[in-house]
Amino acid sequence: MLLAGLLLIGFFANAQNVGDKFKAGKLYYKITKLNPTKEVEVSSQNSNNPYWDNAEKPTGEITIPQTVKDNDNNTYNVTAIGSQAFYFCRSLTSITIPNSVVSIGEKAFVLCLKLTSILVAEENLFYSSEEGILFNEFRSRLVCYPAGKKETTYNIPSSVECIVGGAFYFASSLTSITIPENVTSFGKAAFFRCYGLTSIHSKIKDPTPSVVMMGGGVFAGVDTKRCKLYVPKGTIEKYKSAGQWKSFENIIDVEVTGISLSETKKELKVGETATLTATVEPSDATNKNVTWISNNYKIAKVDKNGLVTAVSEGTAIIKAYTYDYEKNATCEVTVTKGIGTVAVTGVSLSETTKELKVGETATLTATVEPNDATNKNVTWSSSDVNIATVDVNGLVTAVAEGTVTITVTTEDGSKTATCEITVTPKTIAVTKVTLNPKTAELKVGETATLTATVEPNDATNKNVTWSSSDDNIATVDVNGLVTAVAEGTATITVTTEDGSKTATCEIAVTPKTIAVTKVTLNPKTAELKVGETATLTATVEPSDATNKSATWSSDNESVATVDATGLVTAVAQGNADIVVKTEDGGFTDTCKVTVTPKAIAVTKVTLSPATAELKVGETATLTATVEPSDATNKSVTWSSDNESVATVDATGLVTAVAEGTATITVTTEDGSKTATCTVTVSNKSTGIEDINSSAFKLYPNPAKEGFTIESSERGILEIFNLSGSKVIGFQVTSDKQFIDVSCLQSGTYFAKINGKTIKFVKK
Repeated sequence: MLLAGLLLIGFFANAQNVGDKFKAGKLYYKITKLNPTKEVEVSSQNSNNPYWDNAEKPTGEITIPQTVKDNDNNTYNVTAIGSQAFYFCRSLTSITIPNSVVSIGEKAFVLCLKLTSILVAEENLFYSSEEGILFNEFRSRLVCYPAGKKETTYNIPSSVECIVGGAFYFASSLTSITIPENVTSFGKAAFFRCYGLTSIHSKIKDPTPSVVMMGGGVFAGVDTKRCKLYVPKGTIEKYKSAGQWKSFENIIDVEVTGISLSETKKELKVGETATLTATVEPSDATNKNVTWISNNYKIAKVDKNGLVTAVSEGTAIIKAYTYDYEKNATCEVTVTKGIGTVAVTGVSLSETTKELKVGETATLTATVEPNDATNKNVTWSSSDVNIATVDVNGLVTAVAEGTVTITVTTEDGSKTATCEITVTPKTIAVTKVTLNPKTAELKVGETATLTATVEPNDATNKNVTWSSSDDNIATVDVNGLVTAVAEGTATITVTTEDGSKTATCEIAVTPKTIAVTKVTLNPKTAELKVGETATLTATVEPSDATNKSATWSSDNESVATVDATGLVTAVAQGNADIVVKTEDGGFTDTCKVTVTPKAIAVTKVTLSPATAELKVGETATLTATVEPSDATNKSVTWSSDNESVATVDATGLVTAVAEGTATITVTTEDGSKTATCTVTVSNKSTGIEDINSSAFKLYPNPAKEGFTIESSERGILEIFNLSGSKVIGFQVTSDKQFIDVSCLQSGTYFAKINGKTIKFVKK
C-alpha cells in the first residue's frame, strides 16, 4: 500500500504530458492539450475504477473553476468534464459549471444519488441549466436530471427534442413526468430505475420507430404494469404497437374528466336495496371502471355494481371512484327503521376464552338475540392481527405468540361480544438457506434476481436480509434484485433472521459492450516500388469499443498483398485497393496503393572536364555523366573544397573567386558516387593595391549578409569589384561597426578605408 501511494503521488505530482492527471482542490484534472493553449478536463481519480477510495470522492457543493494550476504552477483552462468524472459520488449535492466548459462526457453524473442541482454560468455558449437541470445551450437536449431532486412531477420543456441516454438515471422521487410533442430521440436507459413513476404523459403524436428513435432500455426499471401512459387522443393503437411503448399495460388516450351519480341523496328502510348508476365523463374515456365504497357499512353497504343495502338506522355516504381514484361522486343514504322490524338486543359467542398454538385455527359461533331479529348480520375483528386473525365466518387463525381479543359486532345496534385468544409458540427453527444461482455474470447496468430458499419449508421465521461485499461493484435490494454498477467482482450474501444462516452468490460484472461506429485508414493512398513495404494504421472508433479486431484484404494480390498487421508488400507494377474491415459492425475503409517499377541504382559518375584554368571572375560549366544511363535517380549535388578560390552552383557552374586551387566535387544522391575537377584560378589585375589583413580587421570572411570591421580609422569605407569599379560606400564612425553587403552579388570584392585595403568574398 505504501509503494502504491508513493507511485500515485509521483504520478499526480509531475503531470506535464497529455493524458497525465493532477489534483487541485477537491478535484482531479487530466491534461488534454498543451499547445497552443494548455487545457484540462475534470476527471475521476482513475479511468477504470473512477475512484480508488471513497475518501477521494468529491462531496457537498462543488464549483468547477475556469482555470486551474498544477503542482508546477502551470495554468490550464478547464474546457471539459470527462466521462464518469463524478461517477457514484453519492455525497455530492450540487455542481456549478463555468463558461469555459465546452464538452461533457457520458455518465459524468451517474449514480450521484444526492445531487439536486447542476448550475451553468450564464456566459457558457454550450450548456445551460433551468431549475438545476442540465441542458445544451439551446435547451433542445436534456442532458441530466439530478438524481437527488425531490420534486415528484416534472414537465419537460417544449423546446426539448432529445433526451440524452441516462438523463433521468435513478430519479426515484419522480411520480409523474410529461414528455413534449417535439421529442424525436431517447438515449439508452433514459429513464433507468425511475421506479417511482406512476404516470407518464406523452404528447408525441407519432411514436413509431421511423419518427422517434429509442436507445435500448429507455424505461428499464419503470414498473410498466403500474405506471399509466397517457397519450394524445386517437394514437393509442400506434403506442400499443410501437417499440418500447407497448410494454405499458395501461395506455390511455382519452382521460377521465369527471364522474356523477344518478342520485345524490337517497332514503331507505332497513333491509331495502337500491341501485345507483355512475356516469363517467367523457363518454369515450379509455377506462370507465368504477369502485364503490361506503363510509359506514354498519348503516349501508354497497357492492361492486352500485347496489346499496340498508343495514341499520343512520346516515352513510356512498362514494363512486374513477379507476385512478382521482375523481369521485357521492350519494348520502339515510336509513330508517322499517315497519315490522325486529331490533337486535344482544349477541354472544360460543367461547369467551381459547388457547391456540401458532398456525392452529378455531371457529367461533355468534348467537344474535332475539332469534327473530330482522338483521342478524355481524362483523368480526381482531385487536392484533399480528397475533391472530379472524375471517368473516369467525374462523380464528393463530399467527404469533401473544394474547388477542376477537370481537363480534352486530350490524343492527352495534352489539358486541368478545373471546380472548392466547397463542402459544410453535417455533420451527431454520436449518439452512441456499441461493440460486450461486454465480452470475452481468454487464454494467444489468440486473438479476437471486432466489433464497430457507429450510425447512415450514420454518417459523423465513425472513432474510441481503448484503453486497462491494456496493461500488454490485448492489442488492431487499428482494434479492442485484444491479451491476461497475466492472469487478462482488459477493452477494443472504442471511436468515432465524439462526443467521448464510449463502452466497459470486457476481462478476463485465464492462458494457461498446459497439464500433467507424474505422479509418492512414494513409489513404500509398506509392511503393516493387519489393518495397509499408504499414497501414487502422483507427477503430470509438476508442473504447469492446471489439476492435479487424481483417485486411487486397483486391489485387498480383500487385500488392497485405498481412494481418496491415503490412503491405508491393509485388508488381499496377494499382490495388487495400481494405480493412471491422469484426464488429463490418465497417470498412480503403487505401489505394500504386506500385511503380523497381529502382535502378547508380554505379558511377564522371566529370567533364577533369581540370580547368580560370582567371578571377571567370566562370565555366562542368558536365556530370551518371551511369547507367537508365538509373532511376540521376540527381547530383555539387561542392567546392575552397569557396574562397572557386564556388560552384547546383547546375555545375563554377565561378573563379580568387587566385589559388580548388577541387569541385559532384556527388550522386543514389549511392553517393563522386567525381572531381581541379580548378586553378590565376589573378586578374584590378588596379587596387592589396594590403595584408593587418591594416584593419574584417570578419567573417567570406561574408553572406554583411561583416564587421574593427579599425581606429574614421572615414569612408569603399567597396570595389574585381574590375576596380566602386560599387558602394559607407561612413565609418566607430572602432567596431557592422557593414551590410546583402545587396551585393556573390563574388570577390575589396574593402578600402584611408588607403588601406582588405580583400573579402561575398557568398
